[in-house]
Amino acid sequence: MTAISEWIGRSHPRAVVVDVSVEVALLCRLHGVPVVTVAMPGKRSDLPHSLGYASSSALIGAWPASAEGILSSEAATVKKVRPVGGISRFAGRPIAGEPDERRVLVLLGRGGDSVDASALEAAQRETPDWRWRVVGGEGGVWVDDPWQLICRASVVVTHAGQNSVADVAAARRPAVILPQRRPHDEQAAAARVLARDEWPATVIREFPSRGWKELLAATQRLDGELWREWNDGSGASRAAEVIRSAAGLGT
Repeated sequence: MTAISEWIGRSHPRAVVVDVSVEVALLCRLHGVPVVTVAMPGKRSDLPHSLGYASSSALIGAWPASAEGILSSEAATVKKVRPVGGISRFAGRPIAGEPDERRVLVLLGRGGDSVDASALEAAQRETPDWRWRVVGGEGGVWVDDPWQLICRASVVVTHAGQNSVADVAAARRPAVILPQRRPHDEQAAAARVLARDEWPATVIREFPSRGWKELLAATQRLDGELWREWNDGSGASRAAEVIRSAAGLGT
């Protein structure tokens, strides 16, 4: 906190963007600096979140305006949210070719509650006419740039984290979404929105060891172009405009 205070004293920022830390948001606001907080899905009406959000000039929501209810909090907090759409590091990249027929990409991350290896093996045995590739998680390979793998998949199996959904949406690939357990029901809230509206996603509650032939076939038929509303490639630019406005720099 001392280092942040000293930096504010030296740099005189027009605004500060805070990701998660309530302490940093409050510190910056006490220094008289406008704060923009990147909001997260889920139940955020607890006292720490309420304090951090109340101290913020605006909240950036990396989801589309149609994703109502993805963040559950007080009405005053919800009014501050500026939904900018999904934000992906792949924004602006051309789609890397056409998807291969019957190719599954399992795209996992860190944080626990990953896919059970035995269930994954059973799914692959049940679908011998599909080619599976596992990236991330406990048993998969890790690659620096999975963009081509995402684009070449006819179905992506992934969790409901904001980055994964935004990346799959950027590639316009239909997806099987398996929400993982996270604090404040973050992924569960996102999954409910994806299941409720007509997104090209099949939401499942657990990774099944059977039934994958039908599940993959049904998901493959979904129109990946419907992801455009979730991530049209301009989420980061809209977020930047929210920050510029909070800093008093106009548009």
